[in-house]
This record gives sequence, structure tokens and C-alpha cells, in this order.
Amino acid sequence: MDTKRIAVATSDRKHISKHLGRCKYFAIYTISPESVQDKQIIENKFTHHRQQEIKLGAPIQGELPHKGEKHGHHHHNHSHKGLIDAIADCQVVLAGGMGQRLMNDLREAGISAYVVDDDAEIDVIIDKYIKGELQVLKDFKCGGHEHEA
Repeated sequence: MDTKRIAVATSDRKHISKHLGRCKYFAIYTISPESVQDKQIIENKFTHHRQQEIKLGAPIQGELPHKGEKHGHHHHNHSHKGLIDAIADCQVVLAGGMGQRLMNDLREAGISAYVVDDDAEIDVIIDKYIKGELQVLKDFKCGGHEHEA
């Protein structure tokens, strides 16, 4: 591996977001096997949830404005194409939570998607990734709302 690009979901530019679809930004890291080569922050204007929040002009109070809301699969008929296109040059995406459908869509696009349960700053998370010390969750669910079958 010469270099690799990693997208990290974040809402405060410092910590990992608990919900990939609602994050305000993506920190895009270019890494070598030993260190970070570059870091860019891009605003999230391409996930379905953020597009809806921006369109409604609703200020986000935290990352999960409708915590506890239940919605069925009909709610998730939106496409993840915008997100996938925006981070297409990344090989990995990290978030504190994401839905299984999004994870599958990312993997089909050749992007490895991982759920990370770590409250460290994203720079520390990336350092752990480089060192092979980052722990990812095997069992997870999309945070902030329940999905009905």
C-alpha cells in the first residue's frame, strides 16, 4: 500500500459521528503505512438525512434530531449514490454507526465500511488505524432511531 484515503464521519471536526448519515462533515485522511500525509474536511451535503435537514433549514441539536423515532424500510428507499460518489476516492469509511444497507452499498462500491466505538479524537482513531490497533464493532445498529421490520 502506497497511500490510502479514509473518510471519517464527524459533526464537530474532532470526534467521530455516531450516525454516518447525519454527520455535518467528513474528515478525509490520506495515509501512508506509517503516517498521515494529508487531511481535508468536506461538508456533508450528499447523504439523504443531511440533505433533508439542510432543505428544511432545521438547526441540528446534536447529531440525532429525531432520536427514538421509528420508521419502516419504506423510509430507506433513498439512494446512497450521492455519498458513494462523494467519497469514491476513499478506500475506507469510519463512523460510530450506520445502517446495514448503507454498509452493504459502500462495500459493493469497493469501500470498506467500519463501525467504530471509540470516543477518542478522530486524529487518534486514524493513528490507531495506521498502527492496526483500531477496534471495530462486529454487531451494530444504526443509532438514534429504531428500524421496524
